[in-house]
Amino acid sequence: MKASGLLICGILFGIPIQLSIHPESRVQSQFPGSLRVETLHAQSAAESGASSGDQLDREFYNDYLDQLPNEWAPDAELLKSNLFAALKRVLPREDPFDGPAYLKKLQPDGLEYKRVTTDSPFIRGLFREAGYLKKTKYMWIVKSGPYMIFLTYQSDPERYTVAEYQNLVIKKKPAGEQSGQHKDQDS
Repeated sequence: MKASGLLICGILFGIPIQLSIHPESRVQSQFPGSLRVETLHAQSAAESGASSGDQLDREFYNDYLDQLPNEWAPDAELLKSNLFAALKRVLPREDPFDGPAYLKKLQPDGLEYKRVTTDSPFIRGLFREAGYLKKTKYMWIVKSGPYMIFLTYQSDPERYTVAEYQNLVIKKKPAGEQSGQHKDQDS
């Protein structure tokens, strides 16, 4: 295809075309200087009049972006609020006799919690034993008093106010009542 045909197709269909035209070309004489395309870097350097070694504008822009607050950073207070709200929903349902009384004296700062993943052999064992639980990206274990709760979320509780997706509650018995219980022992 001739250069003039490519130019017309590019204009009609909005396709960016980079052509190199010889000075003796007939198309060049019809469209003087309009077919020369510069790269973005060369064009910006030519417009600023600076050499390629002068990067002050780039440095300023990058420093500006670095000092902006990160709105997607995990929020520990939001996580604690989500976990506490999950306990307030789950405990009365799972332990209707002692759960509501325990919740009255519970404070959000009294929670121990840890994010867990399937990298842990114990979590993999939990999923093997409790086959109804679904693995998610956001899984937490919360401990408060005699209760240990495994919570799963569909979205990140460190970034959004969300309700738990699934839970599994274990209530530890007092030390004198434990008999015949499984104890994990390291060998």
